[in-house]
Amino acid sequence: MTGWRVPLGSGVGERLCYEGLSLTRSPGESLDRLRRERTRGREQRAFIVASVLRDVAIVVVGAERPEVVRACATHAAPTLVEGLALAGELARASLRAGRDLRLLVVRHAIRALPIVAG
Repeated sequence: MTGWRVPLGSGVGERLCYEGLSLTRSPGESLDRLRRERTRGREQRAFIVASVLRDVAIVVVGAERPEVVRACATHAAPTLVEGLALAGELARASLRAGRDLRLLVVRHAIRALPIVAG
């Protein structure tokens, strides 16, 4: 597997996403605020991520600023191997809570929309 890097964004959308996720105590609180105050233009990404975080954990691998990742209620791992190990730990913890084990690895996840067909 070859390595690839997504550059750290510094635009308005990235800033609004960070604010939308990091200025609250939980993804549920973020969703409540975004619904109550309506999302501003380019803040939709925060709403989507917070919606996902209600049900699953997100592991971001290779972030230049892992503290930013953690501030947004997601998990940071420096390498893919460590990220997969962390995802396994999180999955095993959810299994103990009686949940089904599911793992989805999405390359370029912020630009991709996985569709579950069933």
